[in-house]
Amino acid sequence: RQEAYAWVQEHAMEVWRHGGNFRERVSADSRITRFLSPAEIEAAFDFKRQLKYVDAIFQRVFGAAVSH
Repeated sequence: RQEAYAWVQEHAMEVWRHGGNFRERVSADSRITRFLSPAEIEAAFDFKRQLKYVDAIFQRVFGAAVSH
């Protein structure tokens, strides 16, 4: 787990410093693709999946309905 974090962090820092596409870098890294399929990598970048519970979280934090 720590090793995987280091790989991803390496790509994040490289993109932050020099630009580029984080998703493409992760998808091209054989250390990562050895463990994750292209579909699994795509799922990790799916914003709908990442934000699935955002309304429930806002409800829990702020209590009132959040209007969009």
